[in-house]
Amino acid sequence: KYGCSREITNNDLVLMAALENPDAQIIYKPHPDVLHGSRRQVSDPEAVKGFALVLEDLSVPLAEAFKTIDHVYTITSQAGFEALMRGIKVTTVGCPFYAGWGLTDDRQPNHRRKRKLTVREVFAVAYMLYPKYFDPVHNRPITPEEALGKLISLKDLMAQRNIGGMYEDEVDDDLEGSEDDISYRDIADIKQHLSKIEIALLERMQNSDSLSKRDRIDSD
Repeated sequence: KYGCSREITNNDLVLMAALENPDAQIIYKPHPDVLHGSRRQVSDPEAVKGFALVLEDLSVPLAEAFKTIDHVYTITSQAGFEALMRGIKVTTVGCPFYAGWGLTDDRQPNHRRKRKLTVREVFAVAYMLYPKYFDPVHNRPITPEEALGKLISLKDLMAQRNIGGMYEDEVDDDLEGSEDDISYRDIADIKQHLSKIEIALLERMQNSDSLSKRDRIDSD
Protein backbone atom coordinates (compact mmCIF):
# COMPACT_ATOMS: atom_id res chain seq x y z
CA LYS A 1 0.00 0.00 0.00
CA TYR A 2 2.84 2.40 0.83
CA GLY A 3 5.38 1.12 -1.68
CA CYS A 4 4.72 3.82 -4.27
CA SER A 5 4.60 7.60 -3.88
CA ARG A 6 1.81 7.97 -6.44
CA GLU A 7 -1.29 6.04 -7.38
CA ILE A 8 -0.64 3.71 -10.30
CA THR A 9 -2.46 0.61 -11.50
CA ASN A 10 -1.17 -2.43 -13.33
CA ASN A 11 -2.91 -1.16 -16.46
CA ASP A 12 -0.88 2.06 -16.18
CA LEU A 13 2.25 -0.05 -15.85
CA VAL A 14 1.41 -2.07 -18.98
CA LEU A 15 0.74 1.14 -20.91
CA MET A 16 4.11 2.56 -19.79
CA ALA A 17 5.92 -0.58 -20.96
CA ALA A 18 4.14 -0.45 -24.32
CA LEU A 19 4.91 3.25 -24.89
CA GLU A 20 8.59 2.86 -23.98
CA ASN A 21 9.01 -0.32 -26.04
CA PRO A 22 6.85 0.21 -29.18
CA ASP A 23 8.44 -2.66 -31.11
CA ALA A 24 8.29 -5.23 -28.30
CA GLN A 25 5.70 -7.85 -27.49
CA ILE A 26 4.16 -6.83 -24.16
CA ILE A 27 3.10 -9.68 -21.87
CA TYR A 28 1.02 -8.91 -18.79
CA LYS A 29 0.79 -11.58 -16.08
CA PRO A 30 -1.90 -10.66 -13.51
CA HIS A 31 -1.29 -11.73 -9.91
CA PRO A 32 -2.40 -15.36 -9.35
CA ASP A 33 -4.46 -14.32 -6.29
CA VAL A 34 -6.49 -12.03 -8.54
CA LEU A 35 -7.01 -14.80 -11.09
CA HIS A 36 -8.06 -17.15 -8.28
CA GLY A 37 -10.52 -14.54 -7.00
CA SER A 38 -8.92 -14.31 -3.55
CA ARG A 39 -7.68 -10.73 -4.04
CA ARG A 40 -9.69 -7.70 -5.14
CA GLN A 41 -9.10 -6.75 -8.76
CA VAL A 42 -8.04 -3.11 -9.21
CA SER A 43 -7.01 -3.15 -12.88
CA ASP A 44 -9.07 -4.64 -15.69
CA PRO A 45 -6.86 -6.82 -17.94
CA GLU A 46 -9.50 -6.63 -20.69
CA ALA A 47 -8.68 -2.93 -21.15
CA VAL A 48 -5.09 -3.63 -22.22
CA LYS A 49 -5.60 -6.67 -24.41
CA GLY A 50 -5.45 -4.43 -27.50
CA PHE A 51 -1.69 -3.93 -27.10
CA ALA A 52 -0.61 -6.65 -24.64
CA LEU A 53 -0.85 -10.41 -24.32
CA VAL A 54 -2.58 -11.08 -21.01
CA LEU A 55 -1.25 -14.32 -19.56
CA GLU A 56 -4.21 -15.71 -17.63
CA ASP A 57 -3.15 -19.35 -17.74
CA LEU A 58 -2.57 -20.36 -14.11
CA SER A 59 -0.63 -23.41 -15.24
CA VAL A 60 2.25 -21.16 -16.36
CA PRO A 61 4.36 -20.32 -13.28
CA LEU A 62 6.32 -17.10 -13.06
CA ALA A 63 9.65 -18.90 -13.50
CA GLU A 64 8.48 -20.30 -16.84
CA ALA A 65 7.17 -16.91 -17.98
CA PHE A 66 10.60 -15.36 -17.36
CA LYS A 67 12.26 -17.65 -19.92
CA THR A 68 11.26 -15.46 -22.88
CA ILE A 69 11.37 -12.03 -21.15
CA ASP A 70 14.02 -9.36 -21.77
CA HIS A 71 12.70 -6.59 -19.52
CA VAL A 72 10.35 -6.59 -16.51
CA TYR A 73 8.23 -3.62 -15.42
CA THR A 74 6.82 -3.70 -11.90
CA ILE A 75 5.61 -1.40 -9.14
CA THR A 76 6.90 -3.20 -6.03
CA SER A 77 6.36 -6.87 -6.86
CA GLN A 78 8.66 -9.62 -5.66
CA ALA A 79 8.68 -10.65 -9.32
CA GLY A 80 11.16 -7.84 -9.93
CA PHE A 81 13.72 -9.43 -7.66
CA GLU A 82 13.02 -12.86 -9.15
CA ALA A 83 13.88 -11.29 -12.52
CA LEU A 84 17.09 -9.70 -11.19
CA MET A 85 18.29 -13.09 -9.98
CA ARG A 86 17.86 -14.32 -13.54
CA GLY A 87 19.85 -11.44 -15.03
CA ILE A 88 16.80 -9.69 -16.51
CA LYS A 89 16.58 -5.89 -16.70
CA VAL A 90 14.01 -4.48 -14.23
CA THR A 91 12.17 -1.15 -14.11
CA THR A 92 10.53 -0.27 -10.77
CA VAL A 93 7.86 2.41 -10.55
CA GLY A 94 7.56 2.14 -6.77
CA CYS A 95 10.27 1.47 -4.19
CA PRO A 96 10.57 -2.24 -3.31
CA PHE A 97 13.36 -3.55 -1.07
CA TYR A 98 15.61 -4.37 -4.03
CA ALA A 99 15.40 -0.91 -5.65
CA GLY A 100 17.80 1.97 -5.10
CA TRP A 101 20.97 -0.16 -4.92
CA GLY A 102 22.11 0.37 -8.51
CA LEU A 103 20.49 -2.84 -9.77
CA THR A 104 17.25 -1.49 -11.24
CA ASP A 105 15.91 1.30 -13.44
CA ASP A 106 14.16 3.28 -10.69
CA ARG A 107 11.36 5.73 -11.46
CA GLN A 108 10.92 6.58 -7.76
CA PRO A 109 14.27 7.66 -6.26
CA ASN A 110 15.14 6.64 -2.70
CA HIS A 111 17.71 9.11 -1.36
CA ARG A 112 18.33 7.00 1.76
CA ARG A 113 19.88 4.24 -0.32
CA LYS A 114 23.23 5.56 -1.46
CA ARG A 115 25.30 2.36 -1.68
CA LYS A 116 25.80 0.08 -4.63
CA LEU A 117 24.99 -3.56 -3.87
CA THR A 118 25.14 -6.78 -5.84
CA VAL A 119 22.17 -9.07 -6.34
CA ARG A 120 23.87 -11.59 -4.03
CA GLU A 121 24.22 -9.00 -1.28
CA VAL A 122 20.54 -8.00 -1.49
CA PHE A 123 19.58 -11.69 -1.52
CA ALA A 124 21.70 -12.41 1.56
CA VAL A 125 20.07 -9.62 3.55
CA ALA A 126 16.48 -10.24 2.38
CA TYR A 127 16.48 -14.04 2.56
CA MET A 128 19.15 -14.99 5.11
CA LEU A 129 20.04 -12.21 7.58
CA TYR A 130 16.70 -10.43 8.02
CA PRO A 131 14.05 -13.21 8.24
CA LYS A 132 13.59 -15.91 10.87
CA TYR A 133 12.49 -19.35 9.69
CA PHE A 134 10.36 -21.70 11.80
CA ASP A 135 9.31 -25.32 11.38
CA PRO A 136 5.62 -25.60 12.45
CA VAL A 137 5.76 -29.40 12.39
CA HIS A 138 8.70 -29.93 14.76
CA ASN A 139 8.09 -26.61 16.55
CA ARG A 140 11.62 -25.22 16.32
CA PRO A 141 13.61 -22.48 14.57
CA ILE A 142 15.44 -23.60 11.44
CA THR A 143 18.11 -22.22 9.13
CA PRO A 144 17.35 -20.76 5.68
CA GLU A 145 18.95 -23.85 4.14
CA GLU A 146 16.65 -26.15 6.15
CA ALA A 147 13.61 -24.07 5.15
CA LEU A 148 14.59 -24.32 1.49
CA GLY A 149 14.99 -28.09 1.78
CA LYS A 150 11.54 -28.44 3.34
CA LEU A 151 9.93 -26.29 0.66
CA ILE A 152 11.51 -28.41 -2.07
CA SER A 153 10.36 -31.62 -0.37
CA LEU A 154 6.83 -30.27 0.01
CA LYS A 155 6.72 -29.15 -3.63
CA ASP A 156 7.90 -32.57 -4.82
CA LEU A 157 5.38 -34.29 -2.58
CA MET A 158 2.46 -32.21 -3.84
CA ALA A 159 3.51 -32.93 -7.42
CA GLN A 160 3.44 -36.68 -6.76
CA ARG A 161 -0.14 -36.89 -5.52
CA ASN A 162 -3.27 -34.76 -5.49
CA ILE A 163 -3.34 -33.88 -1.81
CA GLY A 164 -6.56 -31.90 -2.11
CA GLY A 165 -8.47 -35.01 -3.16
CA MET A 166 -7.17 -37.27 -0.39
CA TYR A 167 -9.28 -38.45 2.52
CA GLU A 168 -7.93 -38.19 6.04
CA ASP A 169 -7.62 -41.96 6.45
CA GLU A 170 -5.48 -42.05 3.29
CA VAL A 171 -2.84 -39.76 4.77
CA ASP A 172 0.22 -41.89 5.41
CA ASP A 173 3.90 -41.64 6.20
CA ASP A 174 5.16 -43.38 3.11
CA LEU A 175 8.18 -41.06 2.89
CA GLU A 176 9.93 -42.51 5.89
CA GLY A 177 13.43 -41.31 6.54
CA SER A 178 15.11 -38.40 8.25
CA GLU A 179 13.33 -35.74 10.29
CA ASP A 180 13.65 -33.36 7.34
CA ASP A 181 11.44 -35.50 5.09
CA ILE A 182 7.96 -34.01 4.75
CA SER A 183 5.18 -36.60 4.78
CA TYR A 184 1.44 -36.33 4.28
CA ARG A 185 1.08 -36.48 8.06
CA ASP A 186 3.37 -33.44 8.30
CA ILE A 187 1.07 -31.50 5.98
CA ALA A 188 -1.92 -32.30 8.17
CA ASP A 189 0.10 -31.15 11.20
CA ILE A 190 1.01 -27.91 9.46
CA LYS A 191 -2.65 -27.16 8.77
CA GLN A 192 -3.53 -27.95 12.39
CA HIS A 193 -0.77 -25.68 13.73
CA LEU A 194 -1.81 -22.82 11.46
CA SER A 195 -5.44 -23.18 12.58
CA LYS A 196 -4.37 -22.94 16.23
CA ILE A 197 -2.28 -19.85 15.49
CA GLU A 198 -5.24 -18.20 13.71
CA ILE A 199 -7.57 -18.93 16.63
CA ALA A 200 -5.04 -17.59 19.15
CA LEU A 201 -4.58 -14.38 17.17
CA LEU A 202 -8.33 -13.84 16.88
CA GLU A 203 -8.79 -14.37 20.62
CA ARG A 204 -5.95 -11.94 21.35
CA MET A 205 -7.53 -9.31 19.08
CA GLN A 206 -10.93 -9.78 20.72
CA ASN A 207 -9.42 -9.50 24.20
CA SER A 208 -7.55 -6.38 23.15
CA ASP A 209 -10.76 -4.80 21.81
CA SER A 210 -12.60 -5.64 25.02
CA LEU A 211 -9.85 -4.05 27.14
CA SER A 212 -9.84 -0.93 24.99
CA LYS A 213 -13.62 -0.54 25.35
CA ARG A 214 -13.35 -1.05 29.12
CA ASP A 215 -10.62 1.60 29.34
CA ARG A 216 -12.78 4.06 27.45
CA ILE A 217 -15.73 3.42 29.74
CA ASP A 218 -13.55 3.84 32.85
CA SER A 219 -12.09 7.08 31.53
CA ASP A 220 -15.58 8.44 30.78
